[in-house]
Amino acid sequence: VPRWGGDTNYMTTVCQMRVIPEWLDEMYAQLRPLFDRMSAEMGE
Repeated sequence: VPRWGGDTNYMTTVCQMRVIPEWLDEMYAQLRPLFDRMSAEMGE
């Protein structure tokens, strides 16, 4: 159970996952070229 707003320490214990503190648009900008390249390699 989170102890305060923004507390993500419990996520590893409860869900066996980690939280990546990054804005969605920044992550999209990093991943988009990789997805485009994978799509081109698959012929789509």
